[in-house]
Amino acid sequence: MEKAEGQISLESDIIPSDPPAGTVQGITQSDSEKELDSEKRKAKDEAKNKIPFHKLFSFADPLDYALMIVGTIGAVGNGMANPLMTVVFGNLIDAFGGTSNSHKVVHDVSKLALKFVYLALGSFAGSFLRKY
Repeated sequence: MEKAEGQISLESDIIPSDPPAGTVQGITQSDSEKELDSEKRKAKDEAKNKIPFHKLFSFADPLDYALMIVGTIGAVGNGMANPLMTVVFGNLIDAFGGTSNSHKVVHDVSKLALKFVYLALGSFAGSFLRKY
C-alpha cells in the first residue's frame, strides 16, 4: 500500500513488531546477563571501598583533629543563634509593653538592639568557623 503525501501509515513504520524469540523488550539474553554481571562487579567494588567509620580517623593528623574541633564548636555556636534570637526578641517585645515611660522603653530597646548586634557577630563567627 502506498502512502499519499501527508498521510501516516499505521503499519510497520510506527508500531514495532514483536521482539524476536529469546529477547526481552529488544534486549537479548546475553545483554541482560552482561548488565547483571556489571552490576555485581560494581557492588563488589563498592564493598571493597567501604571502611568502618572509626577507621576514617586513623588517617587524621593533629591539624585535622584541631580543625574538626574548631568546626564542631563553630557549628554549635551557629546552631545556638536561632534559639537565642527568639529569647532576645521576646525580651524586645516585653520592653515595649513593660512600662509607659518612653525614656525607659528607648533605653531598654537600645540595650536589646546591641544584643542583636552581638548575636549577629557571634553567628557570623560560628558559621565562618564551621565552614573552614
